[in-house]
Amino acid sequence: DGRTHPRRQRDEMATTDKYDRQLRLWGASGQRALGSTLVVLVGSSACGTETLKNLVLPGVGSFLVLDDDDGAASTSNGDGVVTVQLAEQEVPPSLLKFASPTANFFLPPSSSSADSSNSTMMSKAAMACTLLSELNPDAIGFHSTVPSLSAVNFAALLQSLTTNPPITTSTSHKLLVISADQPPYITLPLSHACHYLSIPMVHVRSYGLLGYVRIQTAPPYHCIVESKPSHRIPDLRLSAWPLFDGLRHVHDGISNLDGME
Repeated sequence: DGRTHPRRQRDEMATTDKYDRQLRLWGASGQRALGSTLVVLVGSSACGTETLKNLVLPGVGSFLVLDDDDGAASTSNGDGVVTVQLAEQEVPPSLLKFASPTANFFLPPSSSSADSSNSTMMSKAAMACTLLSELNPDAIGFHSTVPSLSAVNFAALLQSLTTNPPITTSTSHKLLVISADQPPYITLPLSHACHYLSIPMVHVRSYGLLGYVRIQTAPPYHCIVESKPSHRIPDLRLSAWPLFDGLRHVHDGISNLDGME
C-alpha cells in the first residue's frame, strides 16, 4: 500500500519561493508535473547519481534507486520480485567519511572502511538514496537491492509502480526510467518493458569526460505540450488600438487647426 510522507506538501510546491527561479523557466504547471513524477534509477553509478541529483534539486516528487550489490543484504525475495524500502531519515556517520578518493560522490568506499565487517552494511542503492534525499526534503527517496539486475522482471516492477506507487499523493503520478551505465543485456529488457508500458526512458553512459544520452519515448514520440515560445513583439501602432477611436473621431471633426485658439 502507498504511504503518505509527513514532509510532503504537494500543493505548495509550485507556489512557494523555493523554486522561484525554475518556475520562470517552465511555469507552475511544469513544476507540478515534476513534483508528481517518480524517477526509477537503474544503476547507482556516478553518471546515474549525478543525473538523479539534477532532478532531486529542482523538486522531483519521488525516486527509486535500484541496483545489485553482492556485499550487502538484498531486499528482493529471490523470485524476481523487488521490495521497495524508504530512505534512511538520518544519514549514518559512516557515509560522511571518505577514506579515499572516489569517482562517485554519493558512494563512499565503505568496503575498505572499518565498518565493512558489519553484517548490516548498507547497499550501494541505500547509500545513494540516503545521500540524495538529503539534498531536498521535498523529494522522497526509495531504494531496492537485488542479487542481480539481469534477473529482475522489469515489466512486473514498472507495472507495480504504476498501479501501486510507494507513496500516495493527491494527484496522479508519472514514471520516468533512467538506465545508467548498464550493459545491453540489462538495457534491452528494460527498454522493451518501458516501450510496452508507454513509459519514457533515458539511457546515460559516461566514459570519463565523454558520454552519451539516449531518449526513448512512447507515442506520440517526444510530444512537446508547452513549447514556451518567445514573446511576440507587440504592435504599438495607434491604428491597431480601438482605444483611440474616439480620439480619431475628434480629429476628423476638426478642419482648421490654425484658426483655433
